[in-house]
Amino acid sequence: MSWYKTVVNVLQVLCFNVLLCVDALQTSCSIQSMPGRDDLNATDHLRWTSVLSDRVDCLHRCYHDILCKSFIYNLQTGICSGYHAWPHSMAASKLHNSGGSKWYTMCTELQVVTRRCESTGCPVTASFRTGLCGCGFGRSFDPSTKSCVKSCASYGNEYTQFTGVGVDGHNDLRLSISGPESCAKACSAETAFVCTTAESVPGGCRLSPVTWHVVNISALYVDDTVNVFQRHCAPHP
Repeated sequence: MSWYKTVVNVLQVLCFNVLLCVDALQTSCSIQSMPGRDDLNATDHLRWTSVLSDRVDCLHRCYHDILCKSFIYNLQTGICSGYHAWPHSMAASKLHNSGGSKWYTMCTELQVVTRRCESTGCPVTASFRTGLCGCGFGRSFDPSTKSCVKSCASYGNEYTQFTGVGVDGHNDLRLSISGPESCAKACSAETAFVCTTAESVPGGCRLSPVTWHVVNISALYVDDTVNVFQRHCAPHP
């Protein structure tokens, strides 16, 4: 996590001085929702717009753009807009009504390392700043169709691993397991529910049936000691 290390005070302002503590480790910031900017958008500082199927895809698009500081996802129209500015820095005269729009600020420390799963042909087309490839946030790889999907009819034993970002809450089962790989194996072995996400934290493991695309974006936090495993679909017979 080397970005903007010299501007800690600025980071605290951008994150509204909200510092999350996870397992006694202080994280730099989380992605923040902006309720005061709901149902609004702006044309100033606009970098791009896209029509996307989910707000986590909008996060993914902004993450790939190193100049993207904030983004809007309109829940009604599916329009995603990326901005080279923070929403609270925009003058009220520059804002326009946009029913269904939700505005989020990016955490400037978010620099996710992604490790591919092992299947031939996986990962597919999504590329990351680190140069590795895989299905993006909130997507599982389907080896039968070689595509990234929101959910699977059944799940296999392979994962895309995200290092440096965690999901606050959604801890359906907590285990005292050390090591990211052991945490992923525990997800595959869980029988009480269909585990789709495993989160490895220092000294523990959190399992959940919840996939990222239904998680509130503001639940994502930065911590370089955390590993999240996103489970992929089982191959069709």
